[in-house]
Amino acid sequence: MDRVLIVDDEDIILDTVGEAVEKFGFRVIKAKSATEALSIFHEKQPGIVITDLNLGGDADGVSLCSRIRYEDKSVMVLAMSGFFSEYDEIYCLEVGFTDFLVKPVQLDALCSAVQCAFDRRFRWKNIVERKTSK
Repeated sequence: MDRVLIVDDEDIILDTVGEAVEKFGFRVIKAKSATEALSIFHEKQPGIVITDLNLGGDADGVSLCSRIRYEDKSVMVLAMSGFFSEYDEIYCLEVGFTDFLVKPVQLDALCSAVQCAFDRRFRWKNIVERKTSK
């Protein structure tokens, strides 16, 4: 099964979201910054990335999403933030996020979002593989 990379600069969020995603049966990798996340992304190639928008330090979740989606369009990137507005949600979709979660994250919403992301990734990968094998 694909891996889920969770990116947040707060340990409590990493642990809580990570434990929940693992309970749903997914493999979890954690990163505390965009730089660490990109390194893990290149090494482990997760299929799903869940990132906080307001990462402290080197870069934010938007720039992380842009970079990941530039390198691999099949990766599903979910935004996570406690400070969403309507503008933010639309902006997130425009920059390449496939879904968004509002903190505090509800477990049923998290489970649904991750499962939908895996389903969408599976469909996209099948389409790409069929087109490239012709």
